[in-house]
Amino acid sequence: MKKLLFAILGIVLLTACGNKYKINGKTDVVPDGANVYLCTLEQGVNINIVDSALVDKGKFSFSGETDSCEVRLLLFAIDDDGTPFTCTIYLEPGTIDVLYNDGEVKVGGTKVNRNLQNFYDELDALADKGDEIQAKMEKADAEGQSIDSYIEEMGDLQKQYYDIVAATIYDNADNAFGMEQLLDNYTNFDFDEVDGFLNALEPKFGHTYYVRELRRMVNVQRKLAIGNEFRNFKAEAFADGKMQAVQFSDYVNANKLTMLDFWASWCNPCKDELPYLRDAYQKYRSQGFEIVSVSVDNDRDDWVAGIKANGMTWPQLIDEQNSDDCPNALYGLKTIPASYFIDSDGKIVASNLRGNELIEFLEEYFSK
Repeated sequence: MKKLLFAILGIVLLTACGNKYKINGKTDVVPDGANVYLCTLEQGVNINIVDSALVDKGKFSFSGETDSCEVRLLLFAIDDDGTPFTCTIYLEPGTIDVLYNDGEVKVGGTKVNRNLQNFYDELDALADKGDEIQAKMEKADAEGQSIDSYIEEMGDLQKQYYDIVAATIYDNADNAFGMEQLLDNYTNFDFDEVDGFLNALEPKFGHTYYVRELRRMVNVQRKLAIGNEFRNFKAEAFADGKMQAVQFSDYVNANKLTMLDFWASWCNPCKDELPYLRDAYQKYRSQGFEIVSVSVDNDRDDWVAGIKANGMTWPQLIDEQNSDDCPNALYGLKTIPASYFIDSDGKIVASNLRGNELIEFLEEYFSK
């Protein structure tokens, strides 16, 4: 469960389907005599070729049997810089259509592949709208005009994106596409929404590790709602060049407000937040504000180097336990940076505040 939960995307998700499949492909880009490859992905990174087909008169085909609905890649070419040009399909029984012309790929034929193409088409339409708004925003900014309305429009587009993803998950709750969309996007939804997705997916995927882990994480997140008690843990802290065992509760009991900050030395968004944390610590430390950073680094040397390089003068802990009672698990970590703010009574009063939002919260909190 180290680094972030579900860093394992590109998984092969299985659902009962039928058996015979055929892929009918057409292209005016890949030359006759060249190969198109059918591939799997291991851990979302390693492309493994499992079959190949020769292009003849602009056509290629694959056929075989499968008792499942599985994520696959079609590899058309590898650029001079080593970048592969691929498209995603779902290998399922039936006839799958693939059209690759003028640098654009369209898939269809079977139910899941039709749904996949509809999803891509909706996202492309959103992207076009986003480009239009961006151009208007840049023009207005150059002319010294307000861009507030355009920022609001961009926010509306983002909401539309999440609505499309949510609808896609529900519409495909009985197949691998819906499950993969949840794993790709669960961090963009609150735990009640994720719980709803899981309920829809339960009949088909309730037995899988991924659903069980997401369910566990949702239950943890419910316990961490504003107003609830913080969750204590033991960890190792780095101080004066040495490691020592500490209890997180010791920091909470000794301060008016404690910020529990999850980060890693390899996490650029985490490092973007550090100037705000340094400023906040300098300004409010004397008023009873403490920051306790917990790293999810796997390499202690990188962690220590990151502490020193980034001027992190507050308590530094590392989470290497990989157990049910480690900080990562107790706080249902979905992504980093992540933060919780705990008062002297041990109550969670805020979470996941970043940038200026963090500064504004602290100004108000310590002005009381």
